[in-house]
Amino acid sequence: MIVDAMVLYQGVVGIGVVSGVLFLLYSDDFVVIHRRFLAIIGVGCGATVLSQLVLLLYWPAGISISHLIFILSVVGGLYSLLRGYPTHSEPWFRTLFSR
Repeated sequence: MIVDAMVLYQGVVGIGVVSGVLFLLYSDDFVVIHRRFLAIIGVGCGATVLSQLVLLLYWPAGISISHLIFILSVVGGLYSLLRGYPTHSEPWFRTLFSR
């Protein structure tokens, strides 16, 4: 019962995060430089919430697997920050990560 309440709480927090990211991406009030990063984080958080709710219904013991989706989305977002324009064309980036 405690696990169910925690998963539902994480679901509500995840929906709040997705709503906040969507507001930042699509409002005209804020200047968002790294839209791809925020989009990847938003999609990852939304997929995590959905997978937690589905796993809660069908396989409660496997809820921790859904955290892997969010971790992979954070790694993908950080990768997009490193490889996105204009970071990879900066001289410090070429010095640090030259082949």
